[in-house]
Amino acid sequence: MKRQNIDDSKEGLHFTTIRELKLLREIQHENILGLVSVIVYKNDGEYCLWLISEFINTNLQIIIKDTKILKEEDIKQYTHMILKGLEYLHNNWYLHRDLTPSNILVSECGVLKIADFGFTKLFGNDREMTPEVVTLWYRSPELLFGAKYYGASVDIWSFGCILAEMLLKGAFLPGDNEMNQLATIFAALGTPTEEDWPGITKLPCYVEFESRPLLSVQQLELFRHSNPELLDLLAMCLRLNPNKRWTATQALQHKCLQGLRESEQEQSMKMEVV
Repeated sequence: MKRQNIDDSKEGLHFTTIRELKLLREIQHENILGLVSVIVYKNDGEYCLWLISEFINTNLQIIIKDTKILKEEDIKQYTHMILKGLEYLHNNWYLHRDLTPSNILVSECGVLKIADFGFTKLFGNDREMTPEVVTLWYRSPELLFGAKYYGASVDIWSFGCILAEMLLKGAFLPGDNEMNQLATIFAALGTPTEEDWPGITKLPCYVEFESRPLLSVQQLELFRHSNPELLDLLAMCLRLNPNKRWTATQALQHKCLQGLRESEQEQSMKMEVV
């Protein structure tokens, strides 16, 4: 449930609220937080808008922080559900643009739902957008370099940071500010060049960093105890060049999620037989 004040003497509802309301009325997916009702009322001369959504009392951030051990099977299930939600959004030309563990809700039954669509926006057709989106630790290199034309790969980078966080039980790339965030990313994964990422030096806020060899997450000591298949998926989603990152649909085809897809198909077949 979210409350928004309506200032009828000035601008009314904030544009992010209007955008979120419009989106929630249009989308329906099992891994997207659903809108139940919209209530407008007047209290002491002030109009208020309540967005009533499904009630879910915990999120992935709390689970990562409070769970002593996140089992591989749990990580795979959460990964699968996040990707299914993202695939739905991207197939309908929506970018979430603020995917973080705190914006991913998990019900008591273990069903995961993506929430908080205040920064969500339609993309495509070379549409110019602000790079000042996504919580810092989950913001992709192209956004940090000021890219105004971008696509679904910004959400995939955020997803990759979240998957890394589930594996590590802590933030993977915690920067203090935008320049430090870039430095943190490049210290971990290496420094891209024009050869690795054509056009990087033309980005609006490009700054040259100390040259470091490119590394994949499989080469990092931090992940030495992590599942190799999950690390392979992670590496595909944390590629520095956004054009080389996997899409949500490609990620869902990864072998580490194959059993989950087969399980869903089997359940569907059983339901049809019944």
